[in-house]
Amino acid sequence: MKRKVNCLCILAFSLLILSISVIPSLSKPEGRLYSEERWVRFIHEYKKAEYAYDIIQSRDGCYIVLTYSGNLSSGQWDIHLVCLDRYGSLKWEKMLGGNKDDTPLHIEQTSDGGFIIAGYTKSYGVGGGDVWLIKTDENGNEIWNRTYGGRYEDGALYVEQTRDGGYIISGCTMSYSWEHYVPIGWIIKTDENGNEIWNKTIGGRATFVQPWRVHQTDDEGYLIVATLYHLVHPNPNEWVTTCSDIWLIKTDENGNETWNKTYNYSVYDIALDATLTKDGGCVMVGVKWNLTGSENYPIMHVIKVDGKGNVEWREAFKGKENPYHPETFGGTIQLTSDGGYIVSGSNTGPYTIVDNIFLTSPLERLWLIKLDENGKEEWNRSYQVMGCDLTGPFTIVKQTMDGGYIATGTLYGIRTSMYHPTGTLVVKTDSMGRTRELQLKLCMFMHLQWFVKQWIYLKWGYEIKSMPSQSHVWHSLTPDRLAPPIHFYR
Repeated sequence: MKRKVNCLCILAFSLLILSISVIPSLSKPEGRLYSEERWVRFIHEYKKAEYAYDIIQSRDGCYIVLTYSGNLSSGQWDIHLVCLDRYGSLKWEKMLGGNKDDTPLHIEQTSDGGFIIAGYTKSYGVGGGDVWLIKTDENGNEIWNRTYGGRYEDGALYVEQTRDGGYIISGCTMSYSWEHYVPIGWIIKTDENGNEIWNKTIGGRATFVQPWRVHQTDDEGYLIVATLYHLVHPNPNEWVTTCSDIWLIKTDENGNETWNKTYNYSVYDIALDATLTKDGGCVMVGVKWNLTGSENYPIMHVIKVDGKGNVEWREAFKGKENPYHPETFGGTIQLTSDGGYIVSGSNTGPYTIVDNIFLTSPLERLWLIKLDENGKEEWNRSYQVMGCDLTGPFTIVKQTMDGGYIATGTLYGIRTSMYHPTGTLVVKTDSMGRTRELQLKLCMFMHLQWFVKQWIYLKWGYEIKSMPSQSHVWHSLTPDRLAPPIHFYR
């Protein structure tokens, strides 16, 4: 499958928060006490669309949802920051961005209680697109923003506050690449006000690099987790990926490399997330994908390495409920309070009938897997909204203060084989991944309609709830699913 890339291929208001029907698929018997809060919310607005990019729990117990939103007709895309209280009710929301395409990728809470957001902007900066760093207060109000980049496309994937109060950013750059239409990795260190201290590029000729994560290590250096694509040059103005590796790079405090290791278990090995472990090592989640043979489909896998990058264990996770579609996609991984890990991803469910139409492709579902400290599965659960398909570039999960989990992903509604953009699914579970099953199957018919007095109805006129008197905007993105090979054209 060919995919032209003319920018970073990774860049991928009345706010309506509805309780919807989520049917969890269970894999283990019940065994632990429930955490207090269990709920499901759906974030969407009529004639608008948005994609989930990140979610965190702030220190006051609220949940901050980072989405990519905009107007489908005008094409203006912005950052939408949504704050939900511990019960899933809207507390506040903010729109950040200019009059062009602006994309968020990652958010973290900072030491002063505010937030730092990394992404990509076309509204600001000097190039076709720049790395974008935004600092807000605890209520999402912008304090400052900075751009980094050159003449061509540049964008951030991740940001982390460092121990000196500054920030470390990982992303991609075409402006400083060996070929201006092929992105390579880019690491930027800033002070507490976002002023650049140093930057380093990652990757050489005939490579395309996505550094998904950068973490500060105990020795004040950095550990970079990236996907390294190898390219061939079949035509003068074209580069094509042939295979990829997961790439781990250790640097000193100034970004100078001290060692690096690659990990390859298939034709395409793709890193998506990583976190440092208490023993000085690292655990990574990604996808391995062979294009031929008996396993010619993507499979999520988790790799644990020690402080020198040596593999300690590796586990792969296939889908089990549909033998014709065992493919799985990785999302994020996080350490849990019991020393294990929680992993998000997606899998495929059984074949489905929607509007009396048999869907020839099964629907994807949000998937959570709990692992022990050695990577062995303790339980897994799938979350499916009737008539909806999980899509978008990311699924995210974080452990919450009450011992449960908060997870998010992007949903599409399916009706007569046509995709209708919907919005962000937010699921709050207990410590065993259980959530509430509600009866309203919102996504079976995806057409929401406006009526008088700002009431929202389903297609057949069923009243859901009153709209709040606010007016904001949303947007949507439809990236391909890691479908190799990737072609770069001049």
